[in-house]
Formats: sequence, structure tokens, C-alpha cells
Amino acid sequence: MDIYLMQHGLALDKEADPERHLSDAGLNAVRRVANRAAELGLELGTIYHSGKARSQQSAEMLAEALNRRELVDFLAGLNPKDPVVPYLDWLQQRSAEGVAALTLVGHLPSLARLTALLVTGSEGQSIVAFENAGLVKLIPDPDREHRYLVSWILSPSLVL
Repeated sequence: MDIYLMQHGLALDKEADPERHLSDAGLNAVRRVANRAAELGLELGTIYHSGKARSQQSAEMLAEALNRRELVDFLAGLNPKDPVVPYLDWLQQRSAEGVAALTLVGHLPSLARLTALLVTGSEGQSIVAFENAGLVKLIPDPDREHRYLVSWILSPSLVL
């Protein structure tokens, strides 16, 4: 099963917006990445978000660009400081069910810890320098069971 990870787009600060919706720059960056994902014909599967405004907006924009708004769903445990180990079993279950791909739109540091855990087996190592609105693709490692490889990173700074 392929796993796509996106750090939400840049959000407004708490003083300007206590719910922290996406800023204009965040909206623009997510839109660019989402449009490029659509141009590439990516099949992202269900796009899960944390429930926080900035994560939900990013997930909805990604799904909208792919004409797949029905695939957006809330997933508990994607908040910035949530533990990531419980996701190993959940991801293995999705894979065993035949899910070909899924996308998690979340926050740092949990996305970075999850990536490290999936790639190395330890959440303490830095594997990817996440960028707001960036999309990372992980693919199963054929040589290590329940481990992944970073296939590519789509950074908003690379998408004009």
C-alpha cells in the first residue's frame, strides 16, 4: 500500500484566527500541489485529516483538485503531538484489506515521527524535511516487511 503524507498548508497565527485556517500563502501552496497531483493523475485513496481547520482545508483542497471530495475523512490521532506507534497496526490492517493507497494530512512533529517509524522502525530519526503543503510518497520496502521507502517529495516551492 502506498502512503501519501502532507503537512497542512501554512496557517494564520492564533491571534489572527484562533481556529488557524489556512493563510493566503497556505491556500496558494496547497492549491499548487493539489493541482500538480491532479495533473499527474495520482490515486491518493482516502484523504484523512486531523480535524483541525488547517488540516481539513488542505485535505479538502487536495480531494477537490482530484475531483474526489467524497474521499475526505476525519481520523483521530493525527494531531501534532499524538503518538504514532498506534498507526502501525492501523496501516497494516488497511494494507491487509487491500487498500492500494491512502493519504494522511497532518502536522509536525507527528508526521515526521511517523515517517521515521515507517522507514527505519524508530521514530527518533529525521527522514524527511517536511514543508507546509508538501506531499511525500512512501512505498513498501520490498526487502523489509512493514517498512517503507521515500519514493518522492512534491514540494510547493517546486510547483509554479
